[in-house]
Amino acid sequence: TYMPAYNNLAIVHLKIGDPWQAEKICRQGLAKDKDYGVLYNVLGNALHQQGRSAAAIENYKKALKLCPEEKEICLCNLGNLYADIGDKKRSVKHFERALEISPDYAEAYYALSRVFRYKKDDPLIVTMEALKQKPEITSAERVHLYFGLGRAYDQLGDYKQAFANYAQGNYLARSNI
Repeated sequence: TYMPAYNNLAIVHLKIGDPWQAEKICRQGLAKDKDYGVLYNVLGNALHQQGRSAAAIENYKKALKLCPEEKEICLCNLGNLYADIGDKKRSVKHFERALEISPDYAEAYYALSRVFRYKKDDPLIVTMEALKQKPEITSAERVHLYFGLGRAYDQLGDYKQAFANYAQGNYLARSNI
């Protein structure tokens, strides 16, 4: 059985807004290989989208154990879930752990900006500014960085910088479609 096919098909269903079909596909795949860790992460996403937080957390934790090569992604997904249920402290902790593992993980910076309170001269802002200049950063990763920076500058009252980052992020996001 080619397990990545289950993973990819489930992701497609998540992207088109059908987490119930994504869950069904994940469960079919896991019935064939219960140790395919990546699929637990996708199942967690499907359950999260359905509002089944406790079950999503359980699956993200399985993914963390079985899929160390995607640890930062699982941690970021847990952070997003905790942010959505209002547990900002746990959310920040998971985003920070993801960034410890993968300091260039642009999506985690953007996700962190949803729950983090920035201060003037915050080292996270400096890091995001430097990261967006790296040539190896993809356009999609830059979108996350621009939106994260937009949020940070907005919090600091630097609306000119916030607008410039949001505008650039929107431009890149549209060009990626």
